[in-house]
Amino acid sequence: MTNIFIGLFFIFFDIPLKLTAWFGIDFELGINDMVIDILPPFVGFGLIAAGLMSMRGKTKNFTNAQWIATAIIPLDLLRWSCAFLGLSLDTFGRALQIIIYLATVALFYFFIKGLNDITAENNANIGQKRLKKFWYVMVVMDILMYLFSMPMLEDGMYTGAFILDLFV
Repeated sequence: MTNIFIGLFFIFFDIPLKLTAWFGIDFELGINDMVIDILPPFVGFGLIAAGLMSMRGKTKNFTNAQWIATAIIPLDLLRWSCAFLGLSLDTFGRALQIIIYLATVALFYFFIKGLNDITAENNANIGQKRLKKFWYVMVVMDILMYLFSMPMLEDGMYTGAFILDLFV
């Protein structure tokens, strides 16, 4: 479970490497809508896959989640490496991000279902119903954020960098 928790930290905390005007040096890696993450999500997916490997035999849902996490690793590694090299992927990059997002939603769905299966077998309650509700809220909020950020994406503006610039 420790690997899963650390993996979630890597996936959910998007810290872009963007140091501008730091000690008089302008330093920025990545272009357009791609910025390098200090905590790369593909590492997080690898940690989650490793954590789920030990839980694979307990329920089919954990096995499904582990296979999805393993499948996301090369896709996100491709996205991250292109950002590292400064390559703009345009339409392909956005399609890749959507595929990674949908796979991530499926991964968390199967993970939460696996937790439900285990708690049902052991007659335990770890708040899995609230976790499932949180998953639904996360999906709805992500979709709304994506729809509201579409005008910025069409203008070539990176939403995360835009939000960071508001606070800096």
